[in-house]
Amino acid sequence: MDCDPIIKVGDLWTNQRVNKNGDKLSDDEPAIPCGLVAKSYFNDTFELWKMNADLTDEKRVTIAEN
Repeated sequence: MDCDPIIKVGDLWTNQRVNKNGDKLSDDEPAIPCGLVAKSYFNDTFELWKMNADLTDEKRVTIAEN
């Protein structure tokens, strides 16, 4: 697998050089995943809608984050 150009944590943007807890990662550690996927951001946005039985009305449902 070709990881170029993102091989080590030091190859990432500064704000990406932390773990999930916010602790700084060593620049010499491997970037996992490696390659350009490691430098990508994903923004999954979901909306939930409820339709009534005769499909004439819809209402947005609030999704609570816990």
